[in-house]
Amino acid sequence: MREVHDGPLLDTWCALLAEGMAAESGAGPDGPALAARVRAEPPGGEVRRWAVTVDGEVAGVARSAPDADARFVRLYVSPRHRGRGLGTALFAAVRAAHPHTALKGITVAGGPGERFAARLGATVLLRLVVLAQDLAGLPVPGEPPPGTVFWTGGAPDDLVDSYAAAYRSLADAPGAGHQLADLHYDRDRIRRWEREVRTGGHDLWVCAVVEDRTVVAFTEVEVGPEPAASQHSTVVLPGHRRRGLGTAVKLALAARLRAARPDLTTVTTTVSAANTPMLALNERAGYRVVRTRLLWHLVV
Repeated sequence: MREVHDGPLLDTWCALLAEGMAAESGAGPDGPALAARVRAEPPGGEVRRWAVTVDGEVAGVARSAPDADARFVRLYVSPRHRGRGLGTALFAAVRAAHPHTALKGITVAGGPGERFAARLGATVLLRLVVLAQDLAGLPVPGEPPPGTVFWTGGAPDDLVDSYAAAYRSLADAPGAGHQLADLHYDRDRIRRWEREVRTGGHDLWVCAVVEDRTVVAFTEVEVGPEPAASQHSTVVLPGHRRRGLGTAVKLALAARLRAARPDLTTVTTTVSAANTPMLALNERAGYRVVRTRLLWHLVV
């Protein structure tokens, strides 16, 4: 067992963690992009990383990061090295580093991760539905709503404050308090998020509806060199719901991605199973259920 800081071990660690993230959610940064993000983190951060090796090969990885009054844990063991107690050893390292601290994590429902979490005594906080949109199979959308705008990389300076304010409407979503430890969004946080996405060769593509110089709806997709992109947040302000804006921005952005990046095949997203309006919106936008994940919680 080794704690990971930098050097070649970090690159190998990132490659295996990226494999685990893709298996869990269907998309995400590849190993080099993830390594670039790790190396761009401010010095003295609170994120910790571990690796366990078998015959000199990194066979399992773990990561812990602050999450309000808990630590959020990612743990992944290569399938061909499972059944050897490596996950248990990695979790023991995490627990030893954070005694008397609540832990949270995500695992695929019905798989070995769920059984592992159950053996630890973890309880399920949320069921999360992973959905995928097949870009090639989407119909050509109609005209986007008036005020539809697109941007890539960073929000226009005259819209970034409104964009941040719209983000705060995520607090309305069922289970948001469990998924988002900090719902305070402002200009600085948006700019940090955009810079983080750009690290490692990814970009943030956004479609928004702007009325009276205010972002009233938006959706955003992180796009990298991989064939699967990740849709992060979709927001419609409370006073503008039930107008079809959420579906419209999703379909408009999918059409733009399909035209600009014909190599992209899918866009994936994750939604709380309790958020039935967003699940229905995604179905209208051509998303189909791929798998279910579980957000678990373990209290000492």
